[in-house]
Amino acid sequence: MSNFDRKTSTIKLLKNDPGKEYTSYQIATYIFKNYPAEMERKIQESNDKRLLKARSNTLKRKIAIMIYRNEFNKEFRAAIQKMDSKIKIIKKGTLFKYCYINITDRIVNFDNMHYKEFDRIDAAIRFLKTNAGKEFTNSQIATWIFNNYSEEAERKMQASTDKRLLNIKNKLERKKIVIRIYMNELNRRLNSSLQKIEPKIKITKRGRRARYCYIDNTDKIFDKFKVIKTLQNHKQQEFTAHEMAQLLLGTNSR
Repeated sequence: MSNFDRKTSTIKLLKNDPGKEYTSYQIATYIFKNYPAEMERKIQESNDKRLLKARSNTLKRKIAIMIYRNEFNKEFRAAIQKMDSKIKIIKKGTLFKYCYINITDRIVNFDNMHYKEFDRIDAAIRFLKTNAGKEFTNSQIATWIFNNYSEEAERKMQASTDKRLLNIKNKLERKKIVIRIYMNELNRRLNSSLQKIEPKIKITKRGRRARYCYIDNTDKIFDKFKVIKTLQNHKQQEFTAHEMAQLLLGTNSR
């Protein structure tokens, strides 16, 4: 099939399954299964040494998919978004994933602002602001996101390539795994970017666990006397600045 166009066939795959992420290996496998004549041509015409030495059809298939994947990685990233701007490329470690995002009819209005793509960091900040003064772990934040953004959680379940998720059908177990995936992603991103975006969010580390809290105490002024008195009342106890602020806020509210 000399006129076969990999780019067009790939865009067709992504469009048929919008919101789902595919690696170049998954795309190459799809092409092999759905365009057998093209793959047979590839096997016959290739001068790849591994392919020439292979005798079994199974091994030839694996090598042909790998060749397709490598060619795809070299050629595709530069051209794909020029052909269709709705295709998003996400880098995860050394992997590139491709996803067709069709969200023109799904714009969510929140506080007079439009969010065309779900932003976990923004959602986490809004959650902490709504619960100012309370501490939350990334597990609690991830659970809140799962429960309050059902469409995003469903997309996460469908698009994820996590082996644990792929092998489980039980909804409750899938929910636990998705929350765990969210936790890990938030843990990587929250510490590095959260305070840069919103400096009123304080991060307290207790062992390996971090807690996040939105402190809006612009109307709370603590004088030196109150701090000293609080420390005297809690002898032999150590406090972080954040814990001290919470303690003083609690004292003032009584």
